[in-house]
Amino acid sequence: MRLTGLLMACFFALLLLAAFVGQGREKQVIAYVSAPHHTPHRIFLMDINAGLSAQANDIWAASTACCLSWSPDGRYLAFPGRDNTGFTEIYIMDADGQNAHLLIPQSDWLDQSNPSWSPDSQTVVFTANQGANQVSVLLVDRVTGALRQLAARSVYNSRVSWSSDGARLIFAANVFDAPFYQIMMVEADGADLHALTPGFWDDTTPEFSPDGTRIVFVSTRVGANRQQIYVMNADSTTPTRLTNTRSSEYNPHWSPDGTQIVFTSTRDGNPQVYVINANGTHERRLTHTRFDSYGAVWSPDGTQILFASNRDGNPELYVIHADGTGEHRLTVNTWGDTLPVWQPDGSG
Repeated sequence: MRLTGLLMACFFALLLLAAFVGQGREKQVIAYVSAPHHTPHRIFLMDINAGLSAQANDIWAASTACCLSWSPDGRYLAFPGRDNTGFTEIYIMDADGQNAHLLIPQSDWLDQSNPSWSPDSQTVVFTANQGANQVSVLLVDRVTGALRQLAARSVYNSRVSWSSDGARLIFAANVFDAPFYQIMMVEADGADLHALTPGFWDDTTPEFSPDGTRIVFVSTRVGANRQQIYVMNADSTTPTRLTNTRSSEYNPHWSPDGTQIVFTSTRDGNPQVYVINANGTHERRLTHTRFDSYGAVWSPDGTQILFASNRDGNPELYVIHADGTGEHRLTVNTWGDTLPVWQPDGSG
C-alpha cells in the first residue's frame, strides 16, 4: 500500500475513534488544496469537528484552476488535476480519497477546469478547450463516460451552474461574437442556447439559487473596474443591483436556503468576506483584518462559512458563523491551504 493510502487508513480510523469518543457529534468534512512541505499541490480532507486532516491521494491538484466540487450526494469529489506533462484534467475520487481516476481518459480537451455536478450526482459539467483559447462547456456521464459538447467558442473560464431540477445550465460567454461576456442559458440536452444579459459590459460567474428561480452574478455595467453583485429572476433579463460601492465585489454564493449571499469585497482595501440578504438588505462584513480573506463557501446547513486568509503569513482555512461570531482557524502549518469546499450531507 502506498504511503498516502496508509495515511488515509489512519485518518479514517482516527475519525471512527473520534466519533466513538464524541458520541452524537456530527462529522463535518471539508476538502481543500494544500502543498505539504512545498511539494506539488494535493487534495486534503479534514473533519473539522475532530480536527483531523490527511492527504487524500497522490494526484497533483491544479492549484491555479478552479475548483473542487462535491457531488450533491456527498459520495464523490471532482477536481482539476495535473499529470507530469503539466496539462490540467478533471479527476473524480471517492469521498474517502480513494479510487481517483480521470473523468475522460486520453482526452484531447486541454485546460479542463470548473467541474460541477448535476443535482442527481450522475453528470459532471466542466470547461475545456482544444486550442486557440476557444473554451467550451462539456458534459460527461460519470458512469458511462459519454461526452457531449454543450457550447463552444469563447466561454468565460469560470463556474457553470445547474438549475435545481437539472434541466438548465448557465455560464458566461461571448458565443455570438459579442465583445463582452454575457450570461448564457442552455438546456441540458444542448437546446435553446440564448443570452440572458445582452449589453456592453461583462456579466460573469452566474449561479442559480437553490430553488432554481433566481440567478446571482457579477457585472461591470457600472464601470470596468467596479464589479458589482446583481440578482435577477431566471426567466427575466432585468437584474437588481445588490451592492453599491466603488470597489470590486465578486465570488457570490447563495446560502442553502436561498435567503442570503456571501461574497468577497475589496471596499476595505484588501479582500474581505461579506454577507447580504438576497433582497439587498442587511449587508454586513464578517471578517475584520488588514490581510486578505476570500474564497468563502457556505456549510450545508447554512450556519457557518468557510474561507481562506493569509493573516497568519500564508493562506490558511478559517470558519465563522454566518452571523459573524465564533471565527476560528482550522489549518495550522507553513503551507498554503486554499479552495475549500464543504461535503454535502447527501440529503438534498
